[in-house]
Amino acid sequence: MPTNFTTPVGRLVQGDAFKPNTTDMQGAPLTIKTGPNAGQARTEWFVALAFAKSDPAWPAFKALIDAEARLSWPHLYPTPGGPCVLPTFSDKVVDGDGFDDRGRPFNRLPGFAGHWVVRFTNGFPPQVVKSEGGAWREARPEELKRGYYGRVAGAIKSNDNAQKPGLHMNWSKFAIDGIGPEIVVGPTAEDAFGAAGGSVALPPGASHTPVATGALSAGPTMLPAAGGVTYEAMIAAAAPAPAPAPVPPMAAPVPPAAPAAPAYDGYRAGPAPAPPAPPPTAPVAPARVMLPAAGGASYEAMLAAGWTDATLVAHGMMQGPPA
Repeated sequence: MPTNFTTPVGRLVQGDAFKPNTTDMQGAPLTIKTGPNAGQARTEWFVALAFAKSDPAWPAFKALIDAEARLSWPHLYPTPGGPCVLPTFSDKVVDGDGFDDRGRPFNRLPGFAGHWVVRFTNGFPPQVVKSEGGAWREARPEELKRGYYGRVAGAIKSNDNAQKPGLHMNWSKFAIDGIGPEIVVGPTAEDAFGAAGGSVALPPGASHTPVATGALSAGPTMLPAAGGVTYEAMIAAAAPAPAPAPVPPMAAPVPPAAPAAPAYDGYRAGPAPAPPAPPPTAPVAPARVMLPAAGGASYEAMLAAGWTDATLVAHGMMQGPPA
């Protein structure tokens, strides 16, 4: 017959009171292990509470667990008051300073060192409550984080598994009693990458040890004939100089319009007045002939860009010398 229990206040170090599991800690699907439905998938709500080994309330709770174990499996406790003779007996109590079945220390897990850790499971959604104003109310998921403190209520019973004798610590309620440092979980480095200290095969070009700078490729090797000039400097010197930006040709000035001759009124006799003499013209400058090297730019545009007659002729952009 199951034995009801309420735990002392412990710290939530594993599991989630609001989120069910469909796989075990190794990622395998959870299934029903015994009975007519053996092998069928199942859902499980799991939490683990850690109790300090110095907690004065722990011995009484551990005695309650041991009493149910002796009652359920008396042949494994041949000595009255003595320990269980089966080392693999599963009473769901873990020594936080011990080792798991793979030889890994439990104290690598947050909150385990210096504690007894009890694991509770349930196949139905539990009730999670929190005290407020002197009464219990339903708690919200964000009010219970891993690392917070609380108590679990449930029942202990035999697992009825002769191949792996043990107990079921079935829980049905969780009371949130206090807030503690949140435990953020994830796989350890050992879980993710295996044991440290070993070497793994690396791709070509990679090394387990630092590589000297000289062993790395530094690009083309310059020979003594380069006179100490770097590869980059030689490339920059060989690059063609940018051509001057073409300047749009300037529009020719428009001469002022000649004044109109006086209109003939038809009444004056004699010849019509002679047209006014044209304005004096400035002396015409010698023609500058631009060559193809100017890229189509006019003489005026090149002067505006800073060139002179001498530099234009010297660079083969204008025929010269000018007349």
